Amino acid sequence: MRTALVLVFFHLFGVCSLHISAQTIDLKKQDWNLQNKTGNISVEHANPSDVHLSLMEAGQIPDPFYRLGEEKIQWVAQQDWVYSCSFFVPENMIETGNPKLIFEGMDTYANVFLNDSLVLSTDNMFVEWVVEIGSLIKPGYNKLKIEFVSPLIVNRLKAEQFKIRLPDNRGFTRKAAYHFGWDWGPGIVTMGIWKAARIEFGKEIETTDLFVEQKKVKDEKAEVKVMVEIVSEAKVKVEAKLEVDGLVCLKKVIKLKGGTNYFSFPMEIENPKLWWPNGMGEQYLYEITVSILRSGKVVDEKTAVAGLRSVEVIQEKDSVGKSFFFRVN
Repeated sequence: MRTALVLVFFHLFGVCSLHISAQTIDLKKQDWNLQNKTGNISVEHANPSDVHLSLMEAGQIPDPFYRLGEEKIQWVAQQDWVYSCSFFVPENMIETGNPKLIFEGMDTYANVFLNDSLVLSTDNMFVEWVVEIGSLIKPGYNKLKIEFVSPLIVNRLKAEQFKIRLPDNRGFTRKAAYHFGWDWGPGIVTMGIWKAARIEFGKEIETTDLFVEQKKVKDEKAEVKVMVEIVSEAKVKVEAKLEVDGLVCLKKVIKLKGGTNYFSFPMEIENPKLWWPNGMGEQYLYEITVSILRSGKVVDEKTAVAGLRSVEVIQEKDSVGKSFFFRVN
């Protein structure tokens, strides 16, 4: 057992997905155009990740990190901006059905139009947005337009309606607070598709969430519970396979209903490789994978990366009052 003083406590956990059997169109790789809402500024072949990046790459604003560049780009965030592109959909993709428009991260206030129809409005940078687009998408070329609304303008309007006057308006928006400026960094209020974006076809079963709960972690054994969320288009019987670092630990037939399904699988790891704070040992991370099989074929798969460790807050009486530290493992 070792003891460590730490300043930040966080949960060691990460998730990645493998989209199997679904056909996808990567929207970030399309040829985007950008213009402000008034139409007097435009950029061709724009970077959809952020308005500032697009303008800087086009030579329309200076580098905000160089000299007084930060002051010279503040006008950007005071305006609304529009990204637009067209993309091609082969007819065989349409035939696979179940088309979904997926944004893993939108920054932040946006109205999304597919073929001139409003399909989505976003207001949170930190969540994934998924919308079924059904008959709105067609074989051949389709149009996508995203109108980004200035967070500064939205915050100002919300502050005016709030009964209490606050020293800062950034708290009204679910967006990284440092974008509005901090003592250690510039104020660059970004707007754009900051994470992956795609259109997906033909996915009837999808593992939408995977979480590893650490029940008890000791040197000789770790007890964990793997919790899974699965969305299915219909009622169906499938097989779930659980692997740890590539070794199969569990195979179980499960029944899915149409809609969202929840399952949990208890598991024990003998003589676990523990995660230790920096300087105290190895930061070992286990790969825990859940695969969904139909007729012996993997149709979906999701992997979580987890560091196994126990953390206790120790408060014991001492000569000056009470101790306060974290004991790890």
